[in-house]
Amino acid sequence: MSELSISRIRELALNDKDRSRIEEFILSKAEKLVDAVEKSFIDAGVPSFIKMKIVSEKTDIYLLLLYLAQLNSEINLASLALFLYWFSKDARNARKCIAIILNEVFKFLKIKSPSVDIQKALKKGISRANCKATLYCVETPESLWKVKESLKEDKDIKGDVIKIADLADYVNYKWLSFWQVIAKDSTNTFLLYAQKDYINETFTRYNPADLRNWESHDRPWDYDHIIPKSWIESRRGGIRNKVKYWIWTTGNFAAIPFSENRSKSNSEDSFGYYEDNSDKLLFDSRFNAIDKNSLLEDDCANMLATVVFDRTIRIYEKCYSTIKEWIPSVSNLDEDVQRRKRFVEKIQNEVNDTYGLKGLREPDIYYYDSTADWDHESSAEERAHSFVWSSPYLTVGIPGDNDAFIVGFTWGLEGDGSYEIGLRERKGVQKGKREFNYKLKEFCDEGDEFEIEPDTWWHLRKIYDAEPKKDVVLDDLRKLLKAFKDMLKS
Repeated sequence: MSELSISRIRELALNDKDRSRIEEFILSKAEKLVDAVEKSFIDAGVPSFIKMKIVSEKTDIYLLLLYLAQLNSEINLASLALFLYWFSKDARNARKCIAIILNEVFKFLKIKSPSVDIQKALKKGISRANCKATLYCVETPESLWKVKESLKEDKDIKGDVIKIADLADYVNYKWLSFWQVIAKDSTNTFLLYAQKDYINETFTRYNPADLRNWESHDRPWDYDHIIPKSWIESRRGGIRNKVKYWIWTTGNFAAIPFSENRSKSNSEDSFGYYEDNSDKLLFDSRFNAIDKNSLLEDDCANMLATVVFDRTIRIYEKCYSTIKEWIPSVSNLDEDVQRRKRFVEKIQNEVNDTYGLKGLREPDIYYYDSTADWDHESSAEERAHSFVWSSPYLTVGIPGDNDAFIVGFTWGLEGDGSYEIGLRERKGVQKGKREFNYKLKEFCDEGDEFEIEPDTWWHLRKIYDAEPKKDVVLDDLRKLLKAFKDMLKS
């Protein structure tokens, strides 16, 4: 199937037969469908500026909404549009993601008439799109709130939120890639949606489609730095770059009228407008405690980071409450994802029951993070969150005590699928010691089609030609555990 897109429609319009069908659609149905989509945006209170960003930057999302409106479904078109706009990875469109989702819709329509149940098909498509790495794995606000607690246990961070500014280690900080999506939002649409009541009340006459009214700028508000950037612009110091990161983070911005921003001074007592509109602007009174002259000192800088961190999550909470209905439930996964889930869970349970694993850690399930190009262990809470299951690669394995290795089986759903088993590298540990290399060679020399893999995330690996039987995987795991059990305990 050709990807659904505006350019595809233009191609079809070159054909006389297809052009007449398109013209008939425009004359007889288009206005009604546009009205249905518009009503969804209005009912959801989506600021018109965000709607125009979706239409202009990811046009194919709007085309999908028109198609769904034609099916007379009762789904929330606006929340679906926001979900795809925020979390599809295409830089300028969501075309690949939408094509995957539509395939599930088309399969659904072959066996059922259009109804509210089409949302189940859409969710299956979303889980499949995540497998194909065209969607970000969406974190819950609760998981982000727990980040501060996790930082307290990190000997390098020591609970200092300010140090998040320096983190680039997506392997060890699995929340970091998603955090950057909301914290460094160049479109400011997370912020605008969180402020939607204020935006809609304050700028009632604003029509972003009417360019005559806004010749010099494309909006009647300014994105104000709550803690002004001028407080550090002319200053120097080792902590300056960390402070700058937080000053330019979503939680330090607010959309307020140009006139208010111009009249707002850069002094420390200039938060009157925010305090007067505290709830609508999600203002945090702790901003008042941040001292301009102490901003490059550790305690004050960490206070800024903490306040901005908290407010960023509060902004995201407003957005998540709208789009959470599109997170696939565990019962609404794509069929391939569901089958893989059942398989790795059986391996996880039976390898422990069958072999006992005495002296070894419990088997775990690991999901792949395409931003980090690595995988993360999953908690029971995360496994209830279905995006773990629709990871492009899913691994079930037994980790070593020092997190350096995993004996495990990986099932990938990209392309035609892949099935691999072996000894996995973890945490970027260097492969190296002579006795370890000798042990790898000795194991491979015994046969079973295992090969040493010096340039991948495997130390040694066996590739199955097709989806293996459970007993075959369990038997191979038994051989690996027998050979490398001492190393896993080290």
